Amino acid sequence: MLEILSLIKARLSVIVYVVAFDATLLTVLGLRILPSILIISTLSVYLISLANYTLSDLLDLEEDRINNPKRPLASGKVSKRTAQLFIIALYALAFILGYFINLLFDAFLLFSAILAYAYSGNGIRAKSKWWSKIGISGLGAFIAPLTVISITGFSIKVILMALILMLWAEFSINLGDIFDYEGDKRTGVITFAVAYGKDNAINLLKVLLVAQLVAETALLISFKSFNLLYMGFSLILFAFFMKKVSVLKRPNLDRNYIKQLKNATRVMVIVLQLITLSFIL
Repeated sequence: MLEILSLIKARLSVIVYVVAFDATLLTVLGLRILPSILIISTLSVYLISLANYTLSDLLDLEEDRINNPKRPLASGKVSKRTAQLFIIALYALAFILGYFINLLFDAFLLFSAILAYAYSGNGIRAKSKWWSKIGISGLGAFIAPLTVISITGFSIKVILMALILMLWAEFSINLGDIFDYEGDKRTGVITFAVAYGKDNAINLLKVLLVAQLVAETALLISFKSFNLLYMGFSLILFAFFMKKVSVLKRPNLDRNYIKQLKNATRVMVIVLQLITLSFIL
């Protein structure tokens, strides 16, 4: 039981996806959403996201022993057998609950699971090349809010919110690649940082910050109302992370700085998603 709890706790990335899904669903439908639909769909997205991340940890076990030795699987706190059974149970529950929403919802969950395997799985291992790593990880983040269209139907607001999460996910992924630079070089993972150097990886982070601000502005325009809270927080995020990213070029920078910045990114994205709900007030 303690092994399972160690796999569940402290997964900020999972919370990011769940909050993004709920924020998108509630922003588009508002109070028209049935409580049962909200609860079941939220739980399904949580289960599929936790399953995907646990699967990634299982497939990345050797790399994590170098880059993230304190993770439950890498540290030996959780056995591979326990993780495998946990993953199967999570996927089964997610698809069963998703069935009560509709088949399209389940199709989105299935696509998300396929992307998770493609990211680290043997034979495909998209993360071994920077371009496929960026593409698959970005698409995985895009799918979480996009799943909402199985409930709401097509909406430009859903597309924009999915795009915003995708850009923030790309930012977090590339930030993590800078953190994992030495381990990736040893294990042959060709990230953008390994292929083009840390300085260019830092420049890419700045480009992503600009793209995020543009997408957030487009979302504001789509609501045809000036939301001072949302725009103000978006500008604060842009200025904050642009300043923090510039520090990454300092020589002999403590790796903990990057780790803390990555965690701050996840927290700030959660706050941004919650602030998005102000559009329905």
